[in-house]
Amino acid sequence: MNIKLYCKSIYGQDIAGKYDPDLDDINSLLMRICEYMDDHGECDFEFGGFGQQSWPVDVRTDLPVFLEQLPIVLSLLSQHENFEIDFYEQGIERTITCSYLPEKNAWISTCVSQTEWQPNPSEEVIKTEDLFTSLNTAYFVFLESILPLKNSEWGKEITQWQNAG
Repeated sequence: MNIKLYCKSIYGQDIAGKYDPDLDDINSLLMRICEYMDDHGECDFEFGGFGQQSWPVDVRTDLPVFLEQLPIVLSLLSQHENFEIDFYEQGIERTITCSYLPEKNAWISTCVSQTEWQPNPSEEVIKTEDLFTSLNTAYFVFLESILPLKNSEWGKEITQWQNAG
């Protein structure tokens, strides 16, 4: 599994739009941020593995799906609990299931596709340190880019997202 994320800071940008506490949550914020970053070319997102170096993921649609799961995934990873990363959006439709292998201090990751594309290989073994580093790096790259929003009306949602794990 190969993950790369680069995002510029959104400092000084009014990207969150009008906040409605009855309708908005962290998922709507993640979607707004990723739409803004995609429109302005301020973020690059790559995800690959299972025989395809770079999956056809994008910042606008697939990155918010990945990000909404990331804090929980990191928490489960640190506890050596099994987890999934689900790219459920139309077009990509792939699920990665990760199970801990204590004897190897590694994870076996299995990819299942709901499209014509099929993983080859369908399983990969990843060292715990490598998996944690790539996921944690993506988390902190994104978090650093949105830190200016912590002092906005979105602060509560960002804190909840951070603490979701």
